[in-house]
Amino acid sequence: MKNKKTLPEILIDINLAITRIDNWISRLKSRNETLERLSYVNLGRFPLLSKEFLKEVEFNQAYTTKLLQIKVLLEILKLRIETIMLIGSITGYLKPVIDAIYELKKEIGSSIEMSPLLDQIIELVSPLEPLSSSNIVINDSDKVKEILEESKKIAEKEIREKYKVPA
Repeated sequence: MKNKKTLPEILIDINLAITRIDNWISRLKSRNETLERLSYVNLGRFPLLSKEFLKEVEFNQAYTTKLLQIKVLLEILKLRIETIMLIGSITGYLKPVIDAIYELKKEIGSSIEMSPLLDQIIELVSPLEPLSSSNIVINDSDKVKEILEESKKIAEKEIREKYKVPA
């Protein structure tokens, strides 16, 4: 039998995920600084190695943007759960954010650290969304796309401002 968690416990899990994402972003930023320094130091002697370092920096920057986008989605989810706790209504409120997290998770692929964390949050929050009756069909794909676009804009803005990375 699955261990059901309360909304406050789910909020704690989401906060933990956000903290872990911040740690991963910090490690990626530190790694990028080291790789950039190594690339410039080795530019004359080992130009191919320098190019590889810069390719990894570019990959890490793209991955950082995706991590920030997931962080933004988790913060939206957190706010929505807090709102649910205050007003007591769930219907149609969480599903677009859950779907957006799921879509972005598919984009970044599997990761030993990230996948289980996001799977756990999706699994914990999904049962909160009541099943709609068979005669009511809600098309959330536009809402999911809207949420993904908004989170991407916020993530790219934070990358430019906070991490001084050109988008």
